[in-house]
Amino acid sequence: MVRHEGIAQLAEQTGLNRESLYKTFNGKVQPRWDTVHRLLKALGVKLEIAA
Repeated sequence: MVRHEGIAQLAEQTGLNRESLYKTFNGKVQPRWDTVHRLLKALGVKLEIAA
């Protein structure tokens, strides 16, 4: 589970609200690509797709 302090900081970095992030991480909603992209960027994850 994500800690409260981490969610607050992640919300600030992504521009998403904490409630949306909690729902996303709890599996209550299926996140849009925009949300996933913001989260990956904030976490420093680089996603590459190769064929």
